Amino acid sequence: FQAVVNQTIGNLAQGREITGNVAFLGGPLYFLPELKKRFIETLKMDPEHVVNVEDGAYFVAVGAALSEETKELEFKDLTANLDKAEAGHGIARDERLALFRSSEEYDAFIARHNKDKVKRGDLATYAGPVYVGIDAGSTTTKIVAIGSEKEILYTDYGSNQGSPLKIVIKELTGLYKAMPKTAWIAGCLTTGYGENIVKAALHADEGEVETFAHYRAAYEFCPEVTCVLDIGGQDMKCFQISNGNIGKITLNEACSAGCGSFIENFAQGLGMSAAEFADKAMDSKTPVDLGTRCTVFMNSRVKQAQKEGAPLADISAGIGLSVIKNALFKVMQLKDVSELGDHIVVQGGTFYNNAVLRNMEKLLGKDVIRPDIAGLMGAYGAAILSLEKTESEAKGAEKHSTLLGPEQLANFTVTTKSYRCNGCGNHCLVTMQTFPDGGRYFTGNRCERGEGKPKNTNKAPNIYEYKYQRLFNYPNVTDPAASCAAAQISPTGNKRTAAQTSASGSKRTTTSSGARRPNAPRGVIGIPRVLNMYEDFPFWAAFFGKLGYDIVLSGKSNPMIYYKGMSTIPSDSLCYPAKLVHGHVMDLVEKGVKRIFYPCMPYNMEDDVNHTGNHYNCPVVASYAENIRNNMDVLRNENIEFIEPFLPINNPKKMLQRLTEVEFFKKDNITSKELKAAMDAGYKELEQYREDVRNKGKEILQTAKEKNLPVILLVGRPYHIDPEINHGIPEMIQSYNLAIVSE
Repeated sequence: FQAVVNQTIGNLAQGREITGNVAFLGGPLYFLPELKKRFIETLKMDPEHVVNVEDGAYFVAVGAALSEETKELEFKDLTANLDKAEAGHGIARDERLALFRSSEEYDAFIARHNKDKVKRGDLATYAGPVYVGIDAGSTTTKIVAIGSEKEILYTDYGSNQGSPLKIVIKELTGLYKAMPKTAWIAGCLTTGYGENIVKAALHADEGEVETFAHYRAAYEFCPEVTCVLDIGGQDMKCFQISNGNIGKITLNEACSAGCGSFIENFAQGLGMSAAEFADKAMDSKTPVDLGTRCTVFMNSRVKQAQKEGAPLADISAGIGLSVIKNALFKVMQLKDVSELGDHIVVQGGTFYNNAVLRNMEKLLGKDVIRPDIAGLMGAYGAAILSLEKTESEAKGAEKHSTLLGPEQLANFTVTTKSYRCNGCGNHCLVTMQTFPDGGRYFTGNRCERGEGKPKNTNKAPNIYEYKYQRLFNYPNVTDPAASCAAAQISPTGNKRTAAQTSASGSKRTTTSSGARRPNAPRGVIGIPRVLNMYEDFPFWAAFFGKLGYDIVLSGKSNPMIYYKGMSTIPSDSLCYPAKLVHGHVMDLVEKGVKRIFYPCMPYNMEDDVNHTGNHYNCPVVASYAENIRNNMDVLRNENIEFIEPFLPINNPKKMLQRLTEVEFFKKDNITSKELKAAMDAGYKELEQYREDVRNKGKEILQTAKEKNLPVILLVGRPYHIDPEINHGIPEMIQSYNLAIVSE
C-alpha cells in the first residue's frame, strides 16, 4: 500500500502537492480502507480535509450521469451507438502475421527444432559419479543431474511456490530415491535467484552467476553461439557473445510484461494450461497485433480483441508476437536485429511456446536454436560446470559432494527471524535464517555487522569511504551525518581538538557531545548535500568560511530524506540523485535554515592533466536549482531566501564578476575584495582536496603492493560517493578484500 502511495505522490502527481480537501475515489480506495489510511498518514492530513464519499467506487459514473451533456436515448439508439463505437475502435488483425502459411511449413519447423536434443542416460542402470545443477529461479525451481559424459540422468522442474528452498529439498529427495547404489553425487553447483541461500543451506559445493551457467549450456548446443536470449517467468535477459566472451548483457528492470508468468496467468484465466493456450496459436490465420505494452494495458487490449470476436487462436498468436517484440525492442532496445549475430540460442520455459519461438524467427528473419531442455538450461549449465570443476580438482580420484544426504534432508527445518541492525546509520532490516546444523544465512545487511560479527577493522582500503569523510569535514560546517565525537579527523588526517580554527580564522568550540555551536559573524547558510556539491563542496566550505559564515549541511541521504521531498518532484524520468535534491532542501527547511545556497553551474573545472576541453556538467546538474525554485512552494511559504546564481566556477575572472552581481552578497555588504579573497581560499581548498585524494590513492596502491592485494578502479560521477546512490557497491567490493581507488 505504501508503494502505491509513494508512486502516486512522487510520480503521478508530477510535483503538484496534494493539499486542501481531498476525496478518495475509485475501487481500490473504496474497498481497501488501509490504502486510504496510508495516503492520509503520508500526506499528514487532518480529518476535516478528508472528503468521505459514500459511493467512491461509482463516483465517476455518477458524475457522467449528472453531466449536462447527458441525453435520453432509446434503447435501439444506444445499441446502435455501441456497435458504431466498436467498429471504429477495432484492434488490428493481419493475415501477414500468420505463423505458418501451410501445414508443410509447420511440419518443417517442428522437425528442425526436434534436432536440438541433449544426450540422455538411464539413471536406474548408471554407475559412477553424478553431477547436479540447481537453478532456483524467479518462479520455478529446476534440477538436472548428469553423468560423466554430460548425459542427462534426471530432471525436475516445478513452481517454487514462494519457497525455493523447500522445493529444492523436495526435488533432491526425489533424485536420491531414484539413484541406484552404484551412483553417488560427486558435485553440486547452484545458480539463479536462490543461488546463495541454497548453497548455504544444503552445503552445495559451488555457486555460479546464472548468466555464465546459461552460456555454458548454450555452448554445449552451439559452440559458435553469438547470442543467448532467456525469457523466464518474471524476467528476461539477453547476452551477446564475442570470441567466447560474454559481452553486452541486457535485463528487464521493473516490468514483467512479456514474460512467462503473463502468458500463464492469461491462460489460467481461460481455464487452460499455458501449453494448451500456446497450441491454439498454431491454427491462427490472422493474429491480433497487441503491440508492446505493460501487462495491465495488454490485458485490456486482449479483452477488447475478445469483445470484437477475435478467435482464441489469433489472440494466442498475437500474445506470442508481443512477447518477442517486447524482448527485442523494449528490453534489448535493438535498432538492427543483425546485432545478435547468426547463431542465436533461446532458452527459458517461455520458449516451449511455439508461437513465441516462431514469432522470434519471423522477426529476425533467421532460424534460431531452441534446445529440447529450454526451461532447464540454467540447471544443465550448472551441472556441466560442476562436472568440469570437480574433475579438475579431483585429478582422477573419486570425489563426493558436500551436499546434504537424504537423511539430513528428511529432517531439514528453517527458522526465520527479522531484526534491525543498529551497528551504523544504515539500520539495515536483516532477515536471518537458521538451519539444523547451526548454519545461518543473512539477507538485507550491507556489512558484516548485520550478521552479528564485529566490525572488520582490517579491511582492504576503500577510497570512497575516505572521500565521503574528507569532502564534508570542515570546522565551519555542521554536518548531521558526522560522528558526534568531540575529536574529529581533519582533512589532512590530524586529530582536531575541542577548540578549532575555522576557515575564516576565528576560534570555534564544540559542545560536550561534539556538536558544533555556530560562531560566525555573518550567520548561517544551508547547503544541500547533492549533485555537484559532491565535486565542489571544498570550494564552498572555504569560501563561506572566509566570508564569516557557518554552513549547515542537509542530512545523510536515505529513503526518508527522499520521502520528505517526493511530493514536489515534477517528473518520474528524473534520475534518483536529482529526485533526492528535493528531500535535502526540505531537510534544511525543517532544520529552520532560512538561507539556502544552491548554485547552477553549467561548467565544472577543466581537467588539469588532460585538458580535454569538455567540462560541461550534465543538464540536470547544471541547473537543477531552477527546478527546485519552480516546484518547491515551501521555499516561498516559509520565506526562505533561496540563492541559486549561475556561476562559472571554471573561470575565476568571470566567477568574481558574477559573484559581485549576486544580490545576496550585496545585501550582506560583502565587498569585491572580500569575494576575491574568499574565492582564492576556495580554489586553494578545492585543489587541496584533490591533492589529498590523489595522495590517498597513492597510499592505497602502496598498501596493496605491500599486502599483495588486487586493486579495483571504481569510477563514477562525483555523487556516487553518496552511499544511498552507490548502493554499497564499494563496500561489497571491499568485502572481497579488494583495494579500491577512484578516478
